[in-house]
Amino acid sequence: IQGMLDDAADWCHSREVFVQLEAGTYQIRPSRVRVREQLEALVGSQGSVHSVDEALVDHNLLRLFAHEALSNAFKYAVPGSPIAVAARIAAEPHGSFLHISIQNTNRA
Repeated sequence: IQGMLDDAADWCHSREVFVQLEAGTYQIRPSRVRVREQLEALVGSQGSVHSVDEALVDHNLLRLFAHEALSNAFKYAVPGSPIAVAARIAAEPHGSFLHISIQNTNRA
């Protein structure tokens, strides 16, 4: 039951972040996040992760966007086909950004 309650709380928090993003009221709070660890937890045994270990990002946004993108990748994958996730720091003229790519290697 605790797992179900935790899942429900996570879902509610994600929806709250979405609402704040759409309203333009979300306050970005960058912190050191273990990116590889977060992505590996979301991908599980259904794919591979090649990622920087850590980055200065907003934990909520990383989790929300990665979860949404991975959900779509898994949804449209041929059963058993792996998902490849890569994350790197990309230097841009106005600063550095975390660039994440998610590839469904065998789309349905």
